[in-house]
Amino acid sequence: MIIGEAPGAEEDKAGLCFVGRAGKMLDKVMAEVGIDTDRDTLIANVMKCRPPGNRIPLKVEVEKCLPALWRQMELVRPAILVLLGRTALKHVVPNSPELPMEALVGKIGRLTHGGKEISYLVLYHPAYLLYDPRKREAMAQHVRVLKDFLVAERLI
Repeated sequence: MIIGEAPGAEEDKAGLCFVGRAGKMLDKVMAEVGIDTDRDTLIANVMKCRPPGNRIPLKVEVEKCLPALWRQMELVRPAILVLLGRTALKHVVPNSPELPMEALVGKIGRLTHGGKEISYLVLYHPAYLLYDPRKREAMAQHVRVLKDFLVAERLI
């Protein structure tokens, strides 16, 4: 299960997650390790609607949406959560360390929710790669960590 921040303008129009430029980047990065985002993943956001002015969602706004996200996770029972960017990380893993993203991305962590443990991997948000293409190679390495996890767990 892949979790982002909130819908953007393209997502609002389509009623789907990650269909704009960032979504195409996500599809490309995942395809490089054999993951088809349409077939192999459920993509969701911590916010179910776009914040005014497309700003970063406020904590109080996300808290209203989190029960829906947790319910999605209960129904899907993902093998791993892929958290795209700091906003997804801080709301799904509220006790996550306040470190630079470079120190957080590409590492497998564990969280407990509802008495169940689930693994998670933090990745750069694909929109960030559009703004800073120098991070593209690092992202490719981090996605290989995901692939290695899925192979080790015999999920692919």
